[in-house]
Amino acid sequence: MSGILGTTPCKRQEDTVQRCAMTTISTTLPDQTTFKSDTELLGMVQGSAHVADGVTLRLDGLIAGNLSIGSQAEVILSGSVNGNVVNNVGTLEVFGVVKGIITTIGGGSTTVHPGAVVDGVRH
Repeated sequence: MSGILGTTPCKRQEDTVQRCAMTTISTTLPDQTTFKSDTELLGMVQGSAHVADGVTLRLDGLIAGNLSIGSQAEVILSGSVNGNVVNNVGTLEVFGVVKGIITTIGGGSTTVHPGAVVDGVRH
């Protein structure tokens, strides 16, 4: 798997505002990419991707395959996922498009916001 290394991880502040330094990626990444540090993706992943435990991903680009979300990870999805999303005890906020289904496992939190599209249905 490909590893994406970044800068300082995001830390939750008492006022619940997230303050962090994120790596911004606007290029194309290979299939089976694992995000290991806080990242803003403006580009694309050519296949499936995984967000490691405790990592934040701001997805404004495209994941051409499936997306899996690790424990305590956070994904803010404003872009598109062409496959399914599995949220395994993480936090998922969908503002964009998921062409497949979303599965939330083990007490994870998933919010689909108005205007988002999941499995062909606009919310």
